[in-house]
Amino acid sequence: MKKLDAYIAKTVLGGIVLVTAVLLAVDLIFTFVAQFRAIGHNGYSFGDAVVFVLLRLPSDLYLILPICAFIGTLVGLGHLASKSELIAMRAAGVSVAKIGRSVLFASTIMVVAGYLLAAYLSPITRHLAYAKQTNTGQSAVLVLASATWIRVGDHIVYIGKTLPEGRLQNVVSYHVSNNRLLDITQANQAIANEKHWLLYDVTTTVFEDNQVIQHHYDQTAQPGLLSPDLLHILSLEPEDMTMLGLFDSIQYRDWE
Repeated sequence: MKKLDAYIAKTVLGGIVLVTAVLLAVDLIFTFVAQFRAIGHNGYSFGDAVVFVLLRLPSDLYLILPICAFIGTLVGLGHLASKSELIAMRAAGVSVAKIGRSVLFASTIMVVAGYLLAAYLSPITRHLAYAKQTNTGQSAVLVLASATWIRVGDHIVYIGKTLPEGRLQNVVSYHVSNNRLLDITQANQAIANEKHWLLYDVTTTVFEDNQVIQHHYDQTAQPGLLSPDLLHILSLEPEDMTMLGLFDSIQYRDWE
């Protein structure tokens, strides 16, 4: 019976793989053709288009996997039926439930594959694909589409722009305690370090009871800001996050 289960599962998986290969090839062709209009603009080359299409591959595969599994299962069972193998199995006393269990085993393999794609590979490659398309020729570590606001404890931080290699521009940190603004720190640029952020061209404004004191520094260290990894996660759209990234994002917002 184990050989029969393996044979049914193998046939069904073969049908799923065949359908997946055909639909994925069609999807790749249309995706690549859609990139033709961008080639030659802003340094976007033919090679960049190829890299974009390949990086999009896991994301596209994840999207079409359910329909591929459904059609592929029908193809596999149809192949068995065309050779009267299903009739032979039933005549030999194999129940429909037994055949269904073998098919379910093959489907479980596809579910696991789909989960791994969705949880780990697809979000990363999808984000890299659009980062590559947006920043042609650059290796972007942190990419924000626009300015963002983030709260870290008593600090409300505004980030005007995020550049490659973990560099931030136009950073403003508002220190608020008991509904009172204590100080404002403005930096033209911030660079991530292992333990803290290095701020450059910094202006600090301290609000006291009877006066406002302002200081200027060429460079200073700012502990307590978000880690570069968490900042990267919070700057992504949910569909571009891995499962671990989503968990970290939820944990941060619950803590906030």
